[in-house]
Amino acid sequence: MGPYEGMNGGEGYPISTIMLGSPIRLSLVVRGSSDIHSMEDLKGKRVVSNYGAFAGSSITAEAALANAGLTADDFEVVSVSSYPEGVTAVIEGRADAAVGSIGSGILQQLNAAEGARILSIDPSPEAMARSQEIGSAFVPIEVPAGIVGVDSDIYALSYATTLYGRSDLADDKVIAILETLWEHSEELKAIHPSLATWTPDRFADTAVVVPFHPAAIEFFKSKGVWTDELEARQTEISAK
Repeated sequence: MGPYEGMNGGEGYPISTIMLGSPIRLSLVVRGSSDIHSMEDLKGKRVVSNYGAFAGSSITAEAALANAGLTADDFEVVSVSSYPEGVTAVIEGRADAAVGSIGSGILQQLNAAEGARILSIDPSPEAMARSQEIGSAFVPIEVPAGIVGVDSDIYALSYATTLYGRSDLADDKVIAILETLWEHSEELKAIHPSLATWTPDRFADTAVVVPFHPAAIEFFKSKGVWTDELEARQTEISAK
């Protein structure tokens, strides 16, 4: 799909999940001085929803808007080529809203220039069903006040950063990766602050959307963290 359709002569490669990392928190962001306070207020506004080859942001924008029951017919579509360019368009006044990854540096730039306001999504099952039609991995996550762009508690879309590998990746390599990250997870936050939440308690989680590699399952079983719920989730997504 998307920019990957040419891989392996168009056949692609079977992939498996090795582990899950930290949650990404996403919504749409507007200028702090804007009169836009909810997703519904975006009707008739200029919204960055086409990110070209940067497919993840396009999907996020569509899922956030679908959460509020909005489609491309309800706003003016603004096109850019990357996530940072979308927020830059808001800073420069070329757009009223764009995808915002909570905690990202570009949001701090928007906040310093114009103020930033992250719009809340609706966490209800009905609204999330609309978001999940666009991206099945999305779940709602509560974001407490105090983060840049968040003046009061809100909800955002979230999914887990996931480490994938080709399904034919050798078992010993999968185990070496997992063992290294499991044993040295405390060292990760010194590499980058976002890695502080790459902790062993998150590595195996039912938020998975691509089946786990068999060697990863054996590893998690050896650590005592493979549960009946995970087994049921593995069976569910393997059948798709």
